[in-house]
Amino acid sequence: MIRATAFCLALVLAAALAAAPPVASQEESLADAPAAAPERVPVLVEMYTSQGCPNSPAGESILTRFDRTQPIEGVRVVPLAFHVPYWDTASWKDPFAHSHHQWRQNQYSKRTKSSDVFTPQFVIDGDTAVSGRSEGAVKKAILRAAAVPKATIRLEARSSREDDPARTVRIGIDITGIPAELRGPAGVEAEILLAVAEKNLATDIGGGKNKGVHVEQTGVVRTWLPIGHVNAQGDAIFPPEYLLTLDPSWKLSDLTAVVWIQQKPAGKVLALGTLALGN
Repeated sequence: MIRATAFCLALVLAAALAAAPPVASQEESLADAPAAAPERVPVLVEMYTSQGCPNSPAGESILTRFDRTQPIEGVRVVPLAFHVPYWDTASWKDPFAHSHHQWRQNQYSKRTKSSDVFTPQFVIDGDTAVSGRSEGAVKKAILRAAAVPKATIRLEARSSREDDPARTVRIGIDITGIPAELRGPAGVEAEILLAVAEKNLATDIGGGKNKGVHVEQTGVVRTWLPIGHVNAQGDAIFPPEYLLTLDPSWKLSDLTAVVWIQQKPAGKVLALGTLALGN
């Protein structure tokens, strides 16, 4: 009886093994695994805007849509919205506007020897300025910029220290692959910049030419400053760790730190990296 049972069990096991699919080797499993999607190329998309300009809501809409949907294949749009104060009036002042933003826009104008300073104006990778009323022109400029190689900037959140002030974040910065045009005695000057931008903002404009308009905004520049430079030998001089102070009115979960290398003055962007501070 025991022998019969064992014999039947052996038949069942043999049948099960015969019906089972062959086990793939580790090499076969790796070969069949889907390839990781290539990293999107980051492109810095600056927009100069004002809540007082009647044309700016259209530009805000383009930037917000590009940021939220990332519709350009292989490209990661990195938005920075610099609000300028020259549209401010007694009836409405843009709460995000700063004269330092206007100074930056003027630097682009001086570099190109152009008197055109307007809103909404997009500047793509520091190299191409286009009207913020033409989504097609903005998209074409982004695609052109994505085809130009950049150095790599990697950012990471570092652990805070016991003596760090409240509302501060430590950011580790690593830059590799400095472009050849920055190296040697003929290398162009470049600076390393850091900005903090906030998304998911909305304003119901209460005065001025856009009174009653509801505007959704992304990439709003809360602060920006130089943190280093690239010398004539192509060496990037910068703090490997930066202590960033955040205003209590900024929503941490919607903040992004952006670090980039840019030719001086207000020239082409040569490297770009980002870090979501709320993660």
